[in-house]
Amino acid sequence: MAALRERGVRFTIAPVVEGARDLPAFAERSGLSERQVIKSLLLSIDRKDAAEYALLAVAGDRSADFAALRRHFGSRSVRLADPETVLAVTGYRIGTVTPLALRTSNLPVLIDDALLKESLVSLGTGVPGRHVRFAGADLPAALRGVAGPFAKCRDQ
Repeated sequence: MAALRERGVRFTIAPVVEGARDLPAFAERSGLSERQVIKSLLLSIDRKDAAEYALLAVAGDRSADFAALRRHFGSRSVRLADPETVLAVTGYRIGTVTPLALRTSNLPVLIDDALLKESLVSLGTGVPGRHVRFAGADLPAALRGVAGPFAKCRDQ
C-alpha cells in the first residue's frame, strides 16, 4: 500500500475474501463484477537476442489481445509467461501477481483501457484474498503504467 500512498492514489483496503478458487468466485464474494477485478498477466516478448517481459493489468472479464500487443511491442511473438518465469520475474505465483511490488522494478506495465471507465476496481496485494480498491481512472498513476487497447472480450 505504500506505493499507492507515495503515488497519491486514494484507496481502501477491502475485506479479505476467503475460499475463492477462481476470478468469478472472487468477484461474487467481493460484491464486484468481473470487469472490476484486475488480473495481472506477465507477458513474454520475443526479441532477436533475448526475451523481454511486461506486465498487463487486464479486466477480469477480458483477455490479452495478442495481435494488439505484438503491434505495440513491434514483436513477432508475445505470449503469457510460464509459471516458473512468472515467479522468477515478479516474485509471485500465478494468481497472486501484483504490479505494486514486483521483484523486477523496471518492468513495463500496460493497462487494459476498459478498466479506466470503472468507478471502482480491485487489485490484489500479492496475498491470496487480499486486495485494495480505487478508481479505475487512477490506474496509470497507481501502476505507473500505460493504458491502451491491449485486451479484448473473452469471446473474440
